[in-house]
Amino acid sequence: MATGGLKITTGIIAAVLVTAAVAQARSVLAPLAAALFIIAIVWPVQKRLQSWLPKLLALAITVVVTTTACVAFASLAAWGFSRVGRSLIADAVRYQAFYDAA
Repeated sequence: MATGGLKITTGIIAAVLVTAAVAQARSVLAPLAAALFIIAIVWPVQKRLQSWLPKLLALAITVVVTTTACVAFASLAAWGFSRVGRSLIADAVRYQAFYDAA
């Protein structure tokens, strides 16, 4: 029975250590997960294009579409942050009044 308890304890310690390692490696794992997600989406599209077009042309179309989508999302993020920045600047006087009142 002691071996069963040892296995459970070792499993719990391993789970805690793996969770801590994943938490520390978040800055590396997040882009990796995003890249794997993009690959999972793009790969079937490229395979289907390769059945109709030459491989190089299918690859070029896939790369152009993927790059365009990434640039579009980056542009949307930049647009959203610029709106937030403009609203912060526009309301700076009101925020200063709140700060002075506190």
